[in-house]
Parts: sequence; C-alpha cells; structure tokens
Amino acid sequence: MATAAAAASSGQSVDFSSYAILHLNVGGTRFSTSRQTLLSAGENNFFSAMLSGRIGCLRDESGAIFIDRDPDLFRPILNYLRTRTLSLSGVEDTKALLHEAEYYGVASLVKQLTLCGGTIALRWFKASL
Repeated sequence: MATAAAAASSGQSVDFSSYAILHLNVGGTRFSTSRQTLLSAGENNFFSAMLSGRIGCLRDESGAIFIDRDPDLFRPILNYLRTRTLSLSGVEDTKALLHEAEYYGVASLVKQLTLCGGTIALRWFKASL
C-alpha cells in the first residue's frame, strides 16, 4: 500500500481530514495554515476540492503541498481567508489578484475585488485628468 506522501507526490488524492495544520509550497514560497482556514472559502472551490480528494495534489521534497501559482498573489488571498478583510497593501495588480481569486474559487473575495476594481479604476481615471 502506498504512503500518503507517495500518493500525493504522484498526484493521487490524499485524505487530509486528519491534518489540522497544512504546509503549502506556493511557487517556491512556504506557507502554513490551518485546514479550517482553507475550508472557510466555502464549497466547490480549489481548496475544498484538494482537501476532499476531488483533485490530486503534489508534494515537494519536504512534504508540503505544492501549488504552482504566484506566491505574491496567494499571500493576500490566504490573509483574506484568515481575516475576511481585504487588504490591497503590497498588491500592484488587482486584476491579477482577481484572476487568482477566481482560480481558487473564493467567491466572496472575487465579489469584493470586482467592486474594489471599479473603485480603483475610477480613482486612477480621476487622477489622470
């Protein structure tokens, strides 16, 4: 029988129900968070699919779940899941952040970024006049 690490490294599904703390490697940057935080995004999204085994995942050499995405855009998404507060400090491209939020399927963040994007565009337009 294959181990969980071997199954995950081959892209097979792994039962994450017993994992309270998850270690992620997003584009080469390590993140640690709780299973509960990732599942707070709701159902039918990237995180719930990964943790339920509906999609396979890979692990890096340290055993962290590998996600081949931009870590600079993942950080504000993870912070949003932790606090339910949207902070755009340090985010240079809100359209790219919106794209990532859509990729991960965090509907409430997509909604906030869509509303925020219009506000940011309006401020930029007024400033350029």
